[in-house]
Amino acid sequence: MNWVIKYYNKRNQWPLVQQLWASWAYASSFESPKEGIKYLMQLQQIDDQDTNVYYMLGLTYNKIDQYDKAIPELRKCYEIYRKYGTEFLKDHFVYVQLGKAYHRTGQYKKEKKVYKESEKLDPDFLYIIFRQIILALSENDSITAKRYIGKYKSISKKNSSSEAAISTDLAYIYSEAGNQDKAEEFYRKALSLEPENPAYIKQFADFIINNNRNVTEIPELMDKAIKLAPNKHDYYDYLNTKGWGLYKQGKYKEALEILQETWDEAPFKLYSFRSHLEEVKKMVASQK
Repeated sequence: MNWVIKYYNKRNQWPLVQQLWASWAYASSFESPKEGIKYLMQLQQIDDQDTNVYYMLGLTYNKIDQYDKAIPELRKCYEIYRKYGTEFLKDHFVYVQLGKAYHRTGQYKKEKKVYKESEKLDPDFLYIIFRQIILALSENDSITAKRYIGKYKSISKKNSSSEAAISTDLAYIYSEAGNQDKAEEFYRKALSLEPENPAYIKQFADFIINNNRNVTEIPELMDKAIKLAPNKHDYYDYLNTKGWGLYKQGKYKEALEILQETWDEAPFKLYSFRSHLEEVKKMVASQK
């Protein structure tokens, strides 16, 4: 984060394009997604052939669940790369993000076509295999899903991934495919294998919150993660998650106290901290 702030503070010394990229980098952490999109659109007006701008716009729209807006940006990124040659698209995340946007808009045929093209360039691109499993599960194609899961596990083990890491990945895959019971099963398996891994605890807590499942578990989970936090950034990130979990339980005053502490004491004033705090403040105020 320090480099982002340093970069941002020096932006006026540079040409306009670099100023806009510095402002975008800052907005990505400390401001709303709308601010980041604003800077990317300004960059797009300056150079309508910059693949990075199209890709980051598509990625941002995916993050805020605006998949219809993500698709044309990612398509344009893809089309520009195609002009350069398919070698520029090998293992490119534009396939991953475009496939995700098609998936979330129910365009499974187009999604499948994207993955098949990526697979021709590199059949072992793990993130495309992720998406292929998600698609197969969503279409209730258990045979194809099983084949790709086997392929994913084989590559992961060759890359020395732990059993806990594999379980966490499968949890994400099943969650994306809409099978939250199976996802929770794999998250719990990962934690049983590596109970002292705070990153896995945080991922499981986020899953619980996002899917409104057993939110009463959040305080205990995050208290453990907080104790295991390797640095200040993670410490306050975990504290923020605890406060947000309390809010989801309806414990608004407790949540406000923790989220205010996070905002006041965290070394970086992240947008996620501010947005959670503002929402809880509004809720508390509405009850008076």
